[in-house]
Amino acid sequence: MVRDAYKTILELTTEGRALASKWAESDEPDWRAVAKNREALLYFIKKKVHYWTSNPENRLLNEEAAWHRRRGWLDVVRCLEKHGTVLAASRELSLDWETFNRLRKTQIAAREGRVLTRKTDPTYNSWYRDARVMDKFKLFEDIGFRGGGSRFDGPDLQEILKSAIDFQLSGQCYPLPRKRATFEQRFQRKRPPLLKDTRGKTILFVDQALFALPLNFVGQYRNVSNEWAVLKPDQIIHWLHGHNNKISVFERFGIVDKRNGRTASFTSHQLRHWLETQYHKGGMSDAQIATLMNRTTTKSNSIYNQMTNAERRQTIQNGIRDDTISGHVANILKRADLTRAEAEAYLAMQTRQVNVMPHGLCLKDLASEPCPHHLSCFAVERKNSETAGVCTHLLVDQTDEVEITELRRQAGHAKAMAEMLEDDPELDSSPQIKHFRRVESAIRSILDRRKNG
Repeated sequence: MVRDAYKTILELTTEGRALASKWAESDEPDWRAVAKNREALLYFIKKKVHYWTSNPENRLLNEEAAWHRRRGWLDVVRCLEKHGTVLAASRELSLDWETFNRLRKTQIAAREGRVLTRKTDPTYNSWYRDARVMDKFKLFEDIGFRGGGSRFDGPDLQEILKSAIDFQLSGQCYPLPRKRATFEQRFQRKRPPLLKDTRGKTILFVDQALFALPLNFVGQYRNVSNEWAVLKPDQIIHWLHGHNNKISVFERFGIVDKRNGRTASFTSHQLRHWLETQYHKGGMSDAQIATLMNRTTTKSNSIYNQMTNAERRQTIQNGIRDDTISGHVANILKRADLTRAEAEAYLAMQTRQVNVMPHGLCLKDLASEPCPHHLSCFAVERKNSETAGVCTHLLVDQTDEVEITELRRQAGHAKAMAEMLEDDPELDSSPQIKHFRRVESAIRSILDRRKNG
């Protein structure tokens, strides 16, 4: 994964595309074996330094942008030309005036073929603190010897690293050493076989297996030996989101969220939210979603459902058209005196606001006006009638088992309350009996429609 991302960066320029093919042709050696041969070690280090300095992201002399040690490359000159004033340009790049002017001078100097620094005579040690320069610590970490790489240090190695800086300061890359075929063949990193056929021929190497990587390849220590391991979930999480002051893959490669202009971020838990939202959009019931998400109840489903109001409205409208959602609004659409255009306009108007409840969907805009029935959806008084009915703002999804189960529960509760009051001689004339009978009757009318439909 890291190598693929590296190739993507290289392909940003014509020079980078040529380097990408070189990288593909020249795989890294078995560094543990190379470390035992000083001549071979220096040969392969020269190759690594060549590819490092050839990476456009590691240039010290860049006419196209100036380097900011925390933000990376910023094209301050072009931004200034775009806005015309330092104030406007610095605001767009979120830089103070002093930093903006320093970067502008650096980029102008690069266009003149010079590397502008704060010091009049910077030393090699001062350059080693620059992220674009390869020092011995970066080198040892990259080849998998971060803990014990100091034993490879020496004047010959330091000379290579200093020479690389000189080439970078002149706008060039460190030269690729003459190919040593014996070293390339002798120290080629072997790929352990994972599967063999009946004749002993390898048919699958370990690096071709799904979720198999060199040991610690995406962790803190990168080991490029013959040791392999299965990629663990926490490694993916840390790679995506960062861990213990380690930057995420989005920060490393400057991937920006176009919605807010900030560095993109992603956690594994966000994937859970996304999956559940897709389940809701696809029409799965709450009971099915709870089962898939390994929940004992459906109460947490709504927390993870991130459908927008527009998506909820579309789902409801489709359900009404398909006659799977019942209610006053759905019944009006069946009137013969309404044209298709009038019906669609009425449907769009009535579904502007959606409130999700355990027993259905309320289309009343409760933010601008309180519920006129005090949240009693099944005991709404009707004019010139002693009976009560279902609120006109209520819709019930006849295919949602969770809603239907809740309706059955409320009907049973209303029936039990009415019978309890009727059995008490002191309460047998209570108006609450009539209320609970109305609730039971209204809910039964919904359930009967589902049974007969």
